[in-house]
Amino acid sequence: MLVYAKQPNQIIYFDKYTIYGSAMIQGPVDIPFEIYSFLDEAVIDATYREGVVSKILKKPVPEMAFTYSTLKYMPESFIDVLGKLALGRKYKMRWPMKKKLWFVKDAIRKWRYYQ
Repeated sequence: MLVYAKQPNQIIYFDKYTIYGSAMIQGPVDIPFEIYSFLDEAVIDATYREGVVSKILKKPVPEMAFTYSTLKYMPESFIDVLGKLALGRKYKMRWPMKKKLWFVKDAIRKWRYYQ
């Protein structure tokens, strides 16, 4: 999960991770979902953009911007594009929106991004 520290000028040290606030020059930090869940009150979601997503998936992606927590508000057409990119043939367009969202969020939780 790409995250920033909740306060813009804050630095959080947890395990082997150093998480910086959004006002600092270091940028977002990729942490495992388990740590993201544990630090829920201390971190905020960073925006996944096409550059980051294409590095993670190792393929070109269309222009996009989203955070993990705002996915549920995205239109179904966006979730379909992201699902096809993340899951390929495993993703089914006939699934109900709730199932599509669950599979896309699960795929994102497994992503690893190393800058």
